[in-house]
Amino acid sequence: MRKGFGLAILAVVLASSAPAQHGKVEESRFYNFPYKGDTWTGEIASLGQADATLTLSYTGKNGQTQTFTGRFTSRVKAYVKGHPEQKVTRLNVGDRIIAYYIAPGQKYFILDEQAKKKDAVATENIVFEVAVFPKK
Repeated sequence: MRKGFGLAILAVVLASSAPAQHGKVEESRFYNFPYKGDTWTGEIASLGQADATLTLSYTGKNGQTQTFTGRFTSRVKAYVKGHPEQKVTRLNVGDRIIAYYIAPGQKYFILDEQAKKKDAVATENIVFEVAVFPKK
């Protein structure tokens, strides 16, 4: 019991020591599925075209690098941060983005062969929306 409590405290401390990369939705938005608001901010380190994967990296002020890997949904939305009307048609390695994702264990829905909604449980990070920071 104490070991689990200690691990929980450690997880909270680690999460709070590098808040810039992992966060929650910063503005109220409407989603038509149960979204917990998880976001991850970083620079695109790799894009897997064949398996629709994305790897982000974030290097904190202390020089420690953290990574995030997720898989895109088939209907991922990408736009310029602060300008949702400006759609992004291509992501590139080096782009700085905010990935909106569903974490493993969370429920979401998919469309089956008859285009009917079907509940699913995420087994990996599922990225459904991306906000790209404008280039400086």
